[in-house]
Amino acid sequence: MMTLSDIALVWIAIVLEALPFVLLGSALAAVVETLVPPRWLERALASSGKAGIALASVLGLVVPVCDCAVFPVVRKLLAKGWAPSHATAFLCASASLSPAVLAATWWAFPQDPRIAFARAATGILAGWVAGGLVGKFWGRRSPLRKTAKVMDLAKVKEVPETLLDLAEGRSQQPSACCGHEHGHTHIGARKGWMGRGLDFFHSMADEFSENMVYILAGSLVAAAVQVLVPSEALIALAGHPFLAVPAMMAWGFVLCLCAHADAFVASSFVGILPPGALLAFMAFGGILDAKNFLLWWSSFRPRFVLMVLAAVVAVVMVAGLAYPLVAAR
Repeated sequence: MMTLSDIALVWIAIVLEALPFVLLGSALAAVVETLVPPRWLERALASSGKAGIALASVLGLVVPVCDCAVFPVVRKLLAKGWAPSHATAFLCASASLSPAVLAATWWAFPQDPRIAFARAATGILAGWVAGGLVGKFWGRRSPLRKTAKVMDLAKVKEVPETLLDLAEGRSQQPSACCGHEHGHTHIGARKGWMGRGLDFFHSMADEFSENMVYILAGSLVAAAVQVLVPSEALIALAGHPFLAVPAMMAWGFVLCLCAHADAFVASSFVGILPPGALLAFMAFGGILDAKNFLLWWSSFRPRFVLMVLAAVVAVVMVAGLAYPLVAAR
């Protein structure tokens, strides 16, 4: 009985920790839908040529979202026509570059503040690699599930105005362009600031309810693992970095800690586990944990998720193994 109550307490704690950031992400997603021109960001990045992925990977510095908040923003941007490669780079790197996350990591490791820069560098590199793979092997196809087929406007000389209206989200008909059939009225159906305000709150409520289903499920799995698997089991890995790094990546996956809080958990293992393993714990958990994986899997196509996952695992593994060697210089 105590085990069930412990799981419930940890579950509630994880959900409460994620809740404000899910609200923030839903609000940002609503801003994207109601205020950001459909292809403005994509045109801005496309004009940068091959540097688009690099620029997308550092947007977290000016769009400071946590790992809990970035997903609804990315999904909305993809639905509005953002290139999958750019969206992937932003998705993987944004949490590591949030000023609040960097400040928390710096504060948690006063004896080795370089780990904050290492975390940021790992996130950027993961964004570059994952975005590059998606650009090369996935192309411009939308990774969203249940996405309506979109005409490639660049290959059409003359496009009727009604099609342009549809492409820019001005249709007043319900659509599944964001990967989920919400059945809401699209932006442009209401006029004026009052109408835009109603659109904003409608979109925010839609996103919040959609994401919370998977946050609740993923957090329950994480709570069960936290209670049933003793953390002391990790201490036995201290002398084996080739085991400690992947083990701490897995631990970061199942713990579902917010990117603002995981540094303080990692710092409790200083002197017990290799610093590279602690970096891997923060870097991987900040990009993808159990609750976020359910969000990815529910909205993205499986092949896309596996492609991005493979890139992130490879980059974080290399960073975790290489960090002690680099830091020793």
